[in-house]
Amino acid sequence: MRLLVSLTGLLVFANLISAATRHMPARIKRIFANREVYENEGIHIQCLVDYHEPKWFDQIVVEVHRSLFNSTETQVLSSNGEVQRQPPEKQFYDAYIAENGPTSKEHAFKISNVNIKNDSGDYECLVKQNGSVIDRKQVPVRVVLEEPDDFLEFYNRASTPRYLSGQTDDLQVVEETLPSNLKCKNERQSKSNGFDLSTPVVCDPKAKTGNPLGTQQELGLSTSLLCIAEAHPPPKVEWYKETVSPEGTKILEKIHMSAKYATAIDEFRDFYQLVSLTINQVEQSDYGVYVCAAANSEGDKDSMKIKLEKPSKPTLKVSSAATPSSFRRINYAFAYLLPTIFTLFIIR
Repeated sequence: MRLLVSLTGLLVFANLISAATRHMPARIKRIFANREVYENEGIHIQCLVDYHEPKWFDQIVVEVHRSLFNSTETQVLSSNGEVQRQPPEKQFYDAYIAENGPTSKEHAFKISNVNIKNDSGDYECLVKQNGSVIDRKQVPVRVVLEEPDDFLEFYNRASTPRYLSGQTDDLQVVEETLPSNLKCKNERQSKSNGFDLSTPVVCDPKAKTGNPLGTQQELGLSTSLLCIAEAHPPPKVEWYKETVSPEGTKILEKIHMSAKYATAIDEFRDFYQLVSLTINQVEQSDYGVYVCAAANSEGDKDSMKIKLEKPSKPTLKVSSAATPSSFRRINYAFAYLLPTIFTLFIIR
C-alpha cells in the first residue's frame, strides 16, 4: 500500500514538473532591425515579446545580445530595458520597454554613431525564465561605407538641392532629384523636404491601378489593408482606427496585435516596406477609416487613410420600357389565352 502511495506521489510530482516545463510564459513574436546601416548612423533593435500569463514564481528576463562578425565574444547589451554595457567613445546606447497591447511589450536597444568594426554582427533577443533561455531570435546587421547604387546618384545630386536654397520654386526639381524606383514618388513631390529619403512617405500600393483608396468586405470574412511606407532607413509603421469619443470628437485609437488584428511586413527593401493590417472575421463595428502611419527616428511622420466599407447590395432596376400600358397589354393577352389553354387541357 505504501509502495502504491509512493508511486502515485511520484507520478503527480512528475506531471507537475512536466506541466512546468511545458509552460512558456513569454515568447518572442518578432525581431525588427535594419539589416544594412550606413556608418555614423544608428542601429535600432526591436523585440516584440508576447506574455502568456506568467506564474507568480516565474522570473522573466528579456535580453539583447550581439556577436560581432570579427569576434567570438558574445556581448550583453541590455536586460529588461536597462543598458548593460558601456558604449565606446563618441557612441551612445539606449534601452527601453514599451507597451504594445494588453499582452505584448517591445524591448528595444539603440546604438548611435555606429562603425563597421565595432557594430557589425548578429543581434539576438533572448527570453529567460528563472535563468534558463526559453526563446531566442536573431537578426544580422551590417554597417557599410558606400551607398547602394540606387542612391549614389541621388545623394550626389541632392547634396545642395536648389529647391531649398531658393534658386527655384518648381517642384519638378524634387522629381528630378529622386531615384526613379521609388514607390511613393508623386506623394514625395508635395513635400518641401521630399529630396531627403529619411523623410517617411506613405502611399497606396494600388494607386497605379486606378482603384479607390479603400476596400470592401462582407461581414464574417477577413480582409487585409495595405500601404507602402517609404524612407531610408525604412520607418516604423503603426496602424490606427478612427473612432468617436463620448464628446463626439474624432480620435485615433492605436491598433495592437490580437486575435482580431494582425500586422505584417509583406515586402521589405532598402528604402520601402509594404505593410498590411489583417482584420479577421469582419464585424459591423470594424467598418470605418483606418490610418497607416510611419515615423522615423527624427520624429518626421506621414500617414494615409484607408476606408473599409460594407459592399452595397445590388438594386433591381425595372426597365423604362415596362410601362403600365405594357403590363395592361400583357394582362389582356393572358386573359384571352388562359381559357383556350384550359379547354385544350380538358379535351386531351
